[in-house]
Amino acid sequence: MPWNTISETQLVSENVLAQQDYAAYANLVLHNGFDSVPNLIANAIAQIRAAIGSNLKVYNQLGANGTVPDEARDATMRIVVWRMIACMPNAPDKNSKVAEAKAASEKAFLFLEELRKGTVFIVGATTFSTSQLNLPSAVQVVRCGTPPCYFERAGGGLV
Repeated sequence: MPWNTISETQLVSENVLAQQDYAAYANLVLHNGFDSVPNLIANAIAQIRAAIGSNLKVYNQLGANGTVPDEARDATMRIVVWRMIACMPNAPDKNSKVAEAKAASEKAFLFLEELRKGTVFIVGATTFSTSQLNLPSAVQVVRCGTPPCYFERAGGGLV
C-alpha cells in the first residue's frame, strides 16, 4: 500500500481547494501570522498517523514518517482545507464554502475515529487475508494494492 507525502500545491492541483482560496489563505499567513499551509499539512498528517498508530496492536501498519496511506489522503486534505477555510474572514462565498468544508472535514474526523476505535484498519495489500484476522463482522479493513482501494468486511464481502 503506498504511503505518500502531501504538498500544498496538491491541494489545488487535485481540486481539493480553489486557487483563489489558497491565495487568500496565503495572504493571511503573510500578513496576519496565520499558521502556514505546510504546518497545517504536517499537523493533519500527524493527526492521521496518530489515529492509525493508536491501533498498531490490532494490525494497523505505519509507513515512513511524514506520509499518509492513499486511503487516508482525502481525509488528510479535507482536514487541512477545513482549517484554512474556517479562519478566512472574507473568503468569497464564505458561508457555502465553510459549510462544504465542514461537512467534508466531519467525514474525515469520523474516519479518524474509526481508525482510533479499531473498526477500520490500514493494512498492506499483501500482508494477510481478511480470513486470517478472525475479527467481528462489523470491522472494516481498508485494503489497497493498486487502485482502486476498497473496504472489505472481515470474513469477506466488499462494502
